[in-house]
Amino acid sequence: MTRSLLRIDGEPREESAFPHVWSACIGAGRANEALRADWQRQFAEVADTLKVKYVRFHGLFHDDMFVYRESYGGGFGPNSPLPSPVHTFSYVDKVFDFLLEQGVRPFVELGFMPRELATQTETLFWWGAHCSPPKDMRRWSDLVTATVEHWIGRYGLDEVRQWRFEVWNEPNLVPPTSGPAPRPSTSSCTRRACGPSRRSTPS
Repeated sequence: MTRSLLRIDGEPREESAFPHVWSACIGAGRANEALRADWQRQFAEVADTLKVKYVRFHGLFHDDMFVYRESYGGGFGPNSPLPSPVHTFSYVDKVFDFLLEQGVRPFVELGFMPRELATQTETLFWWGAHCSPPKDMRRWSDLVTATVEHWIGRYGLDEVRQWRFEVWNEPNLVPPTSGPAPRPSTSSCTRRACGPSRRSTPS
């Protein structure tokens, strides 16, 4: 039996493997959802079936991940400022440990802005994403640097170098900031904040 070739633009084409682009990276909502047992069961099945390489999600620095805190109280008493911000990576570690156990690497989105560091109280989406630039660039830079250095210390530089990083969610779009005075976009602030973490690691 004669095998007929696929014709494109009137020309016959040889067969070739179809790249499974959906296996390269998938989206998965918010970081906090990855703490749920049902999410993890479903993700493990998806990762095994599709052979997923990377996963990307929002909300790594959202308040429900409890990464950043600069005051004490939180509903159990009057808020009082801390001498310096506290960075806690317990929830992030649980999520990233699980992903790596599945053979999937994180496509890191550095966002959104922690509430106590945001310049605005207005949020987006039902889960309250703070999208404004930081009120203190040094503290934002310290947070990004501490986060990356924590990952290097926990997972090793060779591993973290294989991850993908995005400085903000869809930074090509108009930043959702308001007010009469122009301000730098959050993505540009995050690019600046990445500088110290890049300089703190060997090239």
